[in-house]
Amino acid sequence: MDSNKKTLLTLGLVAVIVIAFAYKTDNESLYKGQLLDPGVGSSSDEKSDLTCTIDASKSDTGEVTVDISIINLGPGGVDGSTPFKYAVYINEQEVFSNTDSYSVMEAGDVFQFYYPISKAVYQYEDTGVVKCAVDIDSNVDEANEDNNTDTGTY
Repeated sequence: MDSNKKTLLTLGLVAVIVIAFAYKTDNESLYKGQLLDPGVGSSSDEKSDLTCTIDASKSDTGEVTVDISIINLGPGGVDGSTPFKYAVYINEQEVFSNTDSYSVMEAGDVFQFYYPISKAVYQYEDTGVVKCAVDIDSNVDEANEDNNTDTGTY
């Protein structure tokens, strides 16, 4: 390949990178993981209703993995402007927590994740209780504040 073709190819690649960067910085809906504009689809007087569900499974080695779903039962949405904390516990010992300060969750939206709980780290019994909790600090104004936890056994 001669030097003119190499130069044109390099300039083309640089142009693509500059255009992609410009699009990303001009598109505010991509900031903070938001795919929708805050408040889309819900009026200001409708409240969200965050809850969670937990299912636990145990491997042949005795390690517990939990399947967590954080759900907005609605009718309003979570617009991403109010941080909320969620956590996972095994036998009342916190094993995971996170403060989510950017997620937009419309009514009916579900955020699901799996979390392995190492027996070597947490030294839990062969049977017990796992729990999930969402909006622990009651930062989100919800339609129902009494359904923010769920428990299961392993």
